[in-house]
Amino acid sequence: MARRILRGLSLAVLLASSPAWSTTQGPTVVPPQPGWSQLTQEQRRILAPLADSWGNMENYRRQKWLDIAKRYPRLKPEEQARMQRRMQEWHAMPPEDRVRVRQQYQEFKRLPPEKRDEVKAKWETYKQLPEEEKLRLKQKSEAKSAPSDRNIRANP
Repeated sequence: MARRILRGLSLAVLLASSPAWSTTQGPTVVPPQPGWSQLTQEQRRILAPLADSWGNMENYRRQKWLDIAKRYPRLKPEEQARMQRRMQEWHAMPPEDRVRVRQQYQEFKRLPPEKRDEVKAKWETYKQLPEEEKLRLKQKSEAKSAPSDRNIRANP
């Protein structure tokens, strides 16, 4: 659970630093976007992890993904691979986790610039930690969020 949230938060930070995402203020009126079968072969290849959910996506979300697909060929191969992993992770997330990540992203955008910089700096520091330390922190976080016996008995 904590890992999903952490991945979601990392996705939110990545998206927050992306010009195509940071300029959008939220759901806006966007004209109808093409269906999956109307995408070019290259767009379908790039956005393949989203194929199953494309038909259920709001137009403004489709537009954002199409903007990403437009920039995708200019990315370095390792950035392309990371983008593919992120799309797969996003697609694999349960809908309630996606909602939570979107809310966290909106909260992040509302932070003052110095607080956003602080969050980004903490994230960069975390990324530099050895895997063992990340695992320790994950376990500590899961232990904090696990219900205790006392809470279970108090709330039948």
